[in-house]
Amino acid sequence: MKLRTVLAASFFALATLACGGGTSSMDGDYTFDYTVDLTSPWTEMSLPLDDGKVILSADSSVAINYARPVSEMQEIYTSYVKAQGYSETYSDDSMGTFTAIYEKDGKNLTLVVMESVGQTTVSMTLS
Repeated sequence: MKLRTVLAASFFALATLACGGGTSSMDGDYTFDYTVDLTSPWTEMSLPLDDGKVILSADSSVAINYARPVSEMQEIYTSYVKAQGYSETYSDDSMGTFTAIYEKDGKNLTLVVMESVGQTTVSMTLS
């Protein structure tokens, strides 16, 4: 079950980036110049957005792009999730992608931090 959740979250993050907006020049440089409004339940969670650009916000998922290194955002978000009372039940840090599953009150939060198109994308999914 956990592996399926991790794979689904990773696929979700990749699909979000692949299908997301942005503009492209002929030489393959991409810029993501759009944002969306943060929605509930994420608005109540005091996410460490700082200079992040919210590119997806739905009932069970959120994705945010940052112009910071993966390692920095991994540290910020793992600390944030743990400070919210979640306990880590699984983590994997390989091939430039950090994935972790946390549990609190019988609910899971999956965190994925990865580099994509010169940015770091942080995605979280509640299940």
